[in-house]
Amino acid sequence: MSQGSLTYTTHGDTIVFNAPFLSGALILRSLSFTPSEADTLAAHRTFLRYYVFSWSRMLKSYLPIWWIISFVIAGVLLGVLGALHVGVNALQMVGILVVALGGGLALVAFFLWLSFAGLPRLVKRNYAQQAMLRVNYTVCWSDEGFEVTTPRGTIAYIWGDFIQWAEGPETVLMFQSDRMFNFIPKSACSSADLDDLRRIMAAVGLKRA
Repeated sequence: MSQGSLTYTTHGDTIVFNAPFLSGALILRSLSFTPSEADTLAAHRTFLRYYVFSWSRMLKSYLPIWWIISFVIAGVLLGVLGALHVGVNALQMVGILVVALGGGLALVAFFLWLSFAGLPRLVKRNYAQQAMLRVNYTVCWSDEGFEVTTPRGTIAYIWGDFIQWAEGPETVLMFQSDRMFNFIPKSACSSADLDDLRRIMAAVGLKRA
């Protein structure tokens, strides 16, 4: 039998692929899906949450925010120095600090809100432009690796190619780097598929984000 550029034989509930890069590996699960715009949006929302709630990555990804904070702190220091120079009392000094720090936090919150609020429009545009987001994907996995087959060809990964994985309400993400990921919509999976995928990623030591 064949699937895209793969040939395989079935043995009960398992599939043995006859491709050089698989070396006859037993594929425990296989499923197909065509990502919808909603699937793509869900994947990017999970990705964004993965960054927003990871302080180390937020420091890298939202560097402009930290520049804003730096300017706010500098402004506070200058304000304090200026206040000391003109003889502002302690209560007024506290007011200056509260206003400056509150403004900085408000700017941070505003930029984070924009990231989420602007995401649907950005995904909608990317989904319309990027043809490969609208093709059928067949994904297969085993204890040895993970494969993705599309009408354009097949890519095979070993689990060591991924640095970690994340799970959202509607999708599972597998990260090849901090910014590059593969995703599987949960709507394409049975509960057994999801349980098996979680089991294998835990077994191979893939860290959950």
